Order: sequence, then structure tokens, then C-alpha cells
Amino acid sequence: MKTSSGQHHPNRVDGTPAFDQLSLEAVRHTGETVWTLHSDGMSDMMGPLVETLGFGNANEPVRFSLDQWRALQHPDDMERCHAALDAMSLDTPLRVDYRMRDRNGDYIWVYSRGGVAETGADGGWTRATGFAANITDRKAREALLEASEKLIDEALISGNGGVWSMDLRETDSAATTAIKSNLPGLPIQREINTLAQWRDLLHPDDVPISQEARKRLLNGELVEVEYRLRTDDGNWLWVRNIGQVVERDTEGNPIRSAGFLTNISERKALESRVAQTNFQLAEALKAADLAAWRYDLVDHVSTIRGDLAHRLGVDQNNPVVPGEEWMKHVHPDDKGDVIRRTMDVVEGKSERFESLYRAKDSATGEWRWIRSSGRLIERTPDGKPKLAAGVLKDETSRIQLETELQTERDRYRSTYRATPAMMHTIDRNGVILNVSDYWLAMMEYTREEVIGTLASNYLIEEDRERARSKIQPDFWRTGEIEDVPYRFRTKSGAVIEILLSAVVEKGATPDADLAHGILVDVTERNELNRALVEEKNRFESIYRATPAMMHTINADGRIIQVSDYWLSVMGYERREVIGQLSTAFLDPESRERAVRYSLPRLFREGGNHEIEYRFVTKSGEKLDVLLNSFLERAEDGSPKASYAVITDITPLRRAYEGLKRSNRELDRFAAVASHDLQEPLRKVAAFASLMRRRYSDQLDEEGRRCLDFMSDGAQRMQLLIDDLLTYSRLGNKSLRTETFELSDALTDALKRLEVQIEETGATVIADQLGPLEADRPVITQILQNLVSNALKYRGVSSPRVDVRMTSSEDGWTISVADNGIGFEPRFAEKIFAPFQRLHSREEYPGTGIGLSIVQQGVERHGGRVDVSSTPGKGATFTITLPRRAAGETARSA
Repeated sequence: MKTSSGQHHPNRVDGTPAFDQLSLEAVRHTGETVWTLHSDGMSDMMGPLVETLGFGNANEPVRFSLDQWRALQHPDDMERCHAALDAMSLDTPLRVDYRMRDRNGDYIWVYSRGGVAETGADGGWTRATGFAANITDRKAREALLEASEKLIDEALISGNGGVWSMDLRETDSAATTAIKSNLPGLPIQREINTLAQWRDLLHPDDVPISQEARKRLLNGELVEVEYRLRTDDGNWLWVRNIGQVVERDTEGNPIRSAGFLTNISERKALESRVAQTNFQLAEALKAADLAAWRYDLVDHVSTIRGDLAHRLGVDQNNPVVPGEEWMKHVHPDDKGDVIRRTMDVVEGKSERFESLYRAKDSATGEWRWIRSSGRLIERTPDGKPKLAAGVLKDETSRIQLETELQTERDRYRSTYRATPAMMHTIDRNGVILNVSDYWLAMMEYTREEVIGTLASNYLIEEDRERARSKIQPDFWRTGEIEDVPYRFRTKSGAVIEILLSAVVEKGATPDADLAHGILVDVTERNELNRALVEEKNRFESIYRATPAMMHTINADGRIIQVSDYWLSVMGYERREVIGQLSTAFLDPESRERAVRYSLPRLFREGGNHEIEYRFVTKSGEKLDVLLNSFLERAEDGSPKASYAVITDITPLRRAYEGLKRSNRELDRFAAVASHDLQEPLRKVAAFASLMRRRYSDQLDEEGRRCLDFMSDGAQRMQLLIDDLLTYSRLGNKSLRTETFELSDALTDALKRLEVQIEETGATVIADQLGPLEADRPVITQILQNLVSNALKYRGVSSPRVDVRMTSSEDGWTISVADNGIGFEPRFAEKIFAPFQRLHSREEYPGTGIGLSIVQQGVERHGGRVDVSSTPGKGATFTITLPRRAAGETARSA
């Protein structure tokens, strides 16, 4: 009976002692186990065997049945034990050795001796006692000694061994030694009198081994050592020496040891070769990243060596792995295949083992693809599979590459078919093996009509001959072509122009080579190019023949093209102009402005508009011109060329100068006329006032009304003269531009209108008025006139005027909006004409020149004024003023 703890459970003996005091003393002093056997089959026992066999504590007696005892006996020893018990009597003691299963499940040798202690009335024994001892070690020594003696005999018979005997009573160096051998180089019965003489034969490196062996012999150990002996010819012979104490004195001290020698030189040489082979194998496995395995098909145990095995979790200090343990490393989805293929070898269905599975990397926890390849290498005597061997190879990288390659192939196939490009694959004979769907769509064929035909069939005749004689031979020799022009003919007969680029895919043999080509349809592009060339030629013809001055300059400012008219006006030959700086044909002042302002702005902003220059002809004549140009940029955004149209305004300039002279004369006339007109006007007004004071009571109603008309006419005439002078001065006074805040100009204008604003209860709102570059007095006058106009033409409700401003890269926009009476849109131009009115003087007093002054001031800045209005909903005046380069502002000034 056994429990999970490995102990048998007999009954503990309590109450009356089972053994006498003498027996207990014997147990304590001898270390043996005492036992008592009763005729009823029950037995009492105490001593070391009680604990060894798992019955209980060695120092406490236990009781068990004979059947329990026999259950632990080795089956082969039961018959002998039964016979010994049956033979036991008063005259025949019990002497028997046998094997018992201990608490660990292992068999030990037990020696029982004893005899009959009590008999019954019939003379048969009723109780027997004795001792039992564990003789497992002695049995092992006896077996070893027996084997050694047999080995000595066989060694001597075979003529390749020896025996020795040594007296241990002498000192280490003087110990008497005798050797009998048939070892090569060591004659039979060689006399060696002392241990020192024996050690003279030892290899110097092995002397310590011999000394240690003697110490172990003296301690009673069985000693086995290997060392080298010098033979008569001076060579070294490897021997194995096994010996032990074979005789002791009465006190147990060793007095003699004996042993035998075995020639192991051949084994050592073989071990050396095996070690070298194993080293080479290990290096090869390491270099190839392989692991070698041997699998016991009977016990299902693997031995796996190599760096790869270590990475998979196999301890290389103990590379033996049970099959079940190895399967823990295998991916669950792959275990079935590994087991099935293993069983095919175990059951003899196959002599080869081949499996690809995933095993876990012990360091990273990742699954690695492992290929295990091997074969059956040994069978049992009855022909059953016994051993298989092979290698493990990490295939992870290859499988990943194959997976990626397959993915790429699938993607390539999908792309090949679906890509919006003409693609085809041909063999070395030019036969089409595959084409893209887009190829078929462009060529108007079905796949069945194309596959297997010659690619050259679809070329026009001229290109077919060129491909056959030149392009294809060069292509198959070099392995690639790029952008080769061809013309293909579609099924409907249309011709499409393409550029072919192709590469060769090398096969196992030249005949297996393939060519993959991409055909880019450039029909439309070529047509556009041809049209562009035609257009360019036409442009150049027009450019050169047009009756206008035109020139083109490069990024360095040098002339690269001029029109014929430019040459005729300037008086130069074309060769005298091309390559010259465009500024070389300007007068000094124009040249300075061009270099400092106009050309930098051209390359920065991309164009110039109505730039005033003065050209100098070959004859020295000066021409006033207006230049308009735009810049063409390269793909990277850098300047490429500038195209300019030059307008000769010399006649206009002359007319302008004449006009300026006329204006100056008119200004002088206006000043004189206004002065001369104001003097009699003041007299009329003065005498009218005098007559009203002196003669008012003498005049009738009609007379007084005539005096009023006279006074009113004089006042209106004075206002008209003042406005005419203002208009005249504003038109001829030079502009003086400066940067100022528009809000400051508006403040100045409102101060002049304080009385009107207060009388009308008006509200003026300014929003986002920022800096402005213009003539401040002129802008102030413009704002004053617009606000005054809003106050004059007010509606029923209190006037409200909104002044706003926005700025941009091009300039500024100012708007003045009111809630007055408004007007019909058709009168938008009329209101800016001098002295033009939409209402009578009785309704709205004034001269009708205020908005004319606004328009004149805006236009002198190069801007414009617009108005939008709806009757009864007010009007909005919008002023747009451009930004002007510093050079241009200076000229305006």
C-alpha cells in the first residue's frame, strides 16, 4: 500500500514492547534493523529499514502483515524468500538476500538473518526473530568486483590489458608494486618494485592524478582514473586504471589494493577526432544558423544542439528534451502536423521527416518559422525505428521575404491589370504574354485577340522595321531602353504615338528572358508640341513684323529679341541690339530709375505698368515712351524672360507740354479775371447795401425785391469765383505725398464743418482708418466736400455719415456713405461735372462744383471715384487710390 507521499502505512506498535531491551540496544549500536515474525503472518520491525521502506520512523517499532512485506519484494526474489521461510527451524537459521522497493520506488538489496524464537505444541515455530540490513552498496561492489575480475581475465586473454597489485603498508614512494600486462610497449610481468618507479612512467601532467587516486584508495574508494604511460619506444600510451582495496588487517586497515589497466589509446584518439568533428559541426551549425537534433523514437526524447536551439529555449548544458516538453515550444496551430509527421517515422510509414512549423523565441517571445529536416538513422534489433537525426533551420526571414514577394507579386498583378497605363510583357521572340487592361482599351482589342501575337504586329510599317533591325537587338543586349518613340496602329486604324521604356527580367536561360514594358501615350502631347512650335513660329513672325516697339530681355536684363518696328524707330540693326542691356538705350535719368526701381519690381512682382522712360535713338533723338511688361518664370520660379511693349508718346508729351502752358496761362487769366471781377462785384454789393440803408423807405416793394436780387447775385457770384479759384489751384498745384493717418485728415475736415454738423445734428462715424500715402491737404479737401455733400442732401432723419478704409498690396479704398436723399443711378456721372446740379438753388444752395473738386483730387493721385445710390436711401462714394513706387511718386511731385 502506497500513499501520495510514498509511505506504506503499517500499524504502529503501542502498549507492550514488541522487542526486548537487548534487541533495542542492538538496533541503536549496530545500525541494523531488528524484526519479529509471528506465525499468524504479522511482523514487528524497528530500525533504519523501517524508514527506508516507508513504514515509519526508524526509532519506533511498527507492525505490518507478511502480505504487505511481500508486496514490496522484487517478483524474481519471492520464490527464494518463500523457500527460506519454509526451511527455517530450530536447527536451520534464516539466511536470505533479496530486493525490496523503497519509499522512492527504487529497489534496494536487503539481507535478513534470524531464527526460531518460540515453538508451539506441534513443534512448529510460532515466532521468529532476527536482523535485516541494507546491503545495496555491498551488492554494487560485489558486482563491480565480479565485473572487474572478468574484465581482467578478458583483458589478459585479449592481450591488450594488464593487472597490478600494490602493498599499501609502505610509504607512498616505497610502496611495493607488481604489474602484469600485455599493453603495447609494456612487456608482460614487468617488475616495478616501488610506486616511485611506476610514477616515472607517468606523463608529468598526470602525476597529480595518480597521487589523488592513492589517497582515495586509502579511504576505501573504488578508484577509476585515466592517464598516459611512457612506452619503451618513448611514445605515450593512454590507459584506464581501475582499482580498490582488496585486503585489510584485523583492525580494518587497508593493506593491499589491486586493479587492472586497459589500453584506451584508440578510444582517446577516437574521442579526439569526435571532439574535433563536434567542434567543426558546432562551427558549421553556428555559421549556417542551424541546430542538430537526434530523436529517440522509442523513448521520445530529443537531443538538440546549436545556437538556434539555445534561442528556442533549449539549455545547451543539458540539451536533452522530452518530446512533450519540446512540443510546448511549437505553435498550437502547428502541433498536429509535427506529431503526424513524427508518427509516420515512428510507425515506419516514412524514413524521412520534414516539417515547417513555428516555434517561440525564448528571448523575444516572437514566433519563428523553423524547418526540421531529418531521416531515420537506426533501427532496433527487431527492425523497428529507433533513432532519427536531422537539423533545424530558421526560415523566418525567407518566409517573410516570400510573403512580401508574394504580396508584391499580387500587387503587381493587380496594378498591371488595373493601372491606367499601357503595359505589356513579351518573351525573347517578341510574343506578347500579358498586357494591361488600359493597353487593350487604347488599342481597341480583347485580351484573347492579343495574347500570343507578336508585339511588332501593332507597329506601323516604318517603326516595325526600325524595331527589328536596331532597337530590339540593342535592348536584349543591354537589358533596358528608355523613352523610345513608336507609333502603334489601333484596331480601328487610328495611329497613337507612344514612348516605350522596358527592362529585361533574366530567366534560367537566355531563351527564358522576359521583357516588361511601359508605353506612355504621347499622341496629344506631341500634337500640342507641334501646335506650340507652329504657334511659336507664328508669334515670332507677328512679333517681328508688328507695327509696335517690342523687346524681350533675359534674367540678366539683356535683350534677346526685338521687333522690326523697334529697330526702325530706334535706327539700329538687329546685331547691334541683341545681347545689349535694355537700359543702354535710355537716357541717364531713365536708366537710373530703371535700375533702382523698375527692374527690381519687375523681377519681384512680375510686371510693370505704364512706366515713363525716355529712349535715345541711334541718331541721338529722344523719345518719350510708356513701357508695359510682364515676366515669364521658369518651373523653379526663377525669372526666365520679360516681354515689353513700348508706346511712343513723344507727340502726346509735346501736346501735354502745350497743355501745361495753356493751363498756366489760364491760371494767370483766372487769377487776373477773378481779381478784376471781384472789384466791381464788391462795389455792386456795397452800393446795394448802401441803397438799402439810405433809400429803403423810399422804394416800393418791387424796388426792395430788386435790391435783394442784386445782393444775392453778388454773393453767389463771389462763391462761384471762390470755387473756380479753388478748382483751378487744385488742378495745377503739385502733389506733395506723405504718409499720414486718414483719421487725422478727417479730423481736420470735420473742424471746418463744425457749424454745419452742429446745426444738422449729424453723426460722423470713422471705422478702421489707417495710414495712407498721399497729398494730405488734397485728401482733407476731398473728405470735407464729401461730408459737406452728405450734410447738404440730408433726409428727414438726422444725418449719419460712415467713413471706412481698407488697404491692400495694390493701394487703399476709402468709402463715405450717408443716409441722405440719394439720387437715380443714371445721374452718377452728371454729379461730378462742374456746375451740374440735380436740384434747384432754392432747394439746395451751392455752386455745383464740390464733387468736381473731389474727382479732380482723386484722379491726380492716379485713382478713381465711384458712387452708388438709391433714391431715399442715401449714397456711397468709393475712392480707390493706388500705391506708387518711390520713383513714380517723385515724378508726380
